Amino acid sequence: MQTLTLPANRGWQWLLEGFNIFCKQPQFLAPFVAVYFFLLSQNKIFPWPIQLLVVMLFPAGFTVVMNICRAVDKNLPMQGTAILFGLQENIKKLMAQGLIFMFAATLIITAIGLIDSSVPFMRPLPENGGYAMTTLNQLTVTEIVGLSLLLPVGLAYWFAPILVAWHNFTIIKSLFFSFFACLRNWRVFLVYVLSVLVFASIAPYVLSKALLLAVSNSVALFILVGVFIFVILPTLYASFYVSYREIFVTIDENA
Repeated sequence: MQTLTLPANRGWQWLLEGFNIFCKQPQFLAPFVAVYFFLLSQNKIFPWPIQLLVVMLFPAGFTVVMNICRAVDKNLPMQGTAILFGLQENIKKLMAQGLIFMFAATLIITAIGLIDSSVPFMRPLPENGGYAMTTLNQLTVTEIVGLSLLLPVGLAYWFAPILVAWHNFTIIKSLFFSFFACLRNWRVFLVYVLSVLVFASIAPYVLSKALLLAVSNSVALFILVGVFIFVILPTLYASFYVSYREIFVTIDENA
């Protein structure tokens, strides 16, 4: 296993190649990503034992999505062996990864909350009793510190599930390799993040303006949500796979 250091301009190309992978077989990638995103984002609607199970299985679910991207990229038959590749023999390690992630994130968020009670990222709106997302200029110093602490956790988990499932890494080894692979490629990841921000913000904005000229607000919102879930998210997940494919190179295959 060799870890490459890529030029910064590869960042935006990850996103483009991710979109190409999505376009090859969207009927497979989009539904799996939609279900995976729903389970993670709406986890709190379930009883707490199921919530815990969903968190424990999130690395396994991520691996399934990456398996689909890999199958599409390599033109493999979309069968159970391809979709579930690496899961059976590594499911315990993947579930342990999920628990460690939950523990680390909970520990950081709890510590920040004890320091500063204004930490929530959903701020109340006095005029209507609702909530609004915190914007960058509203972040307190404590919140910025919290995001800085969560960043290493995210880097450690970027490639970790794939390294466990596809290369039988131990949990610690996968986290170590993932973190330092991201760190070595910080320039390309910076370009990638900026590209994602443009793709995920400007594109929906332009589309919404065009839709509002032809349909009502509710219909436009419905279409935008559909585009986000069934086009933007699958493209992002496919770009995650592309980042792995280019940074990690094995002796027997470039994957």
